Amino acid sequence: MWEACLNHKFVQGMGDGNLDFEKFKHWVKQDYVYLIEYASLFAIGTSKTSDLTTMNFVS
Repeated sequence: MWEACLNHKFVQGMGDGNLDFEKFKHWVKQDYVYLIEYASLFAIGTSKTSDLTTMNFVS
């Protein structure tokens, strides 16, 4: 699985600088949305805890 990911055309293009700019731009936009949702998930999880130990575990 690791080799398949490393050898993926998109990853290879990023690595060697040959990735089409529009594809890269699309990926950045998707990643931006994902990271906002990911941060929101941690915020919700942390807000529902009642002690610092659990907050540290969740975040």
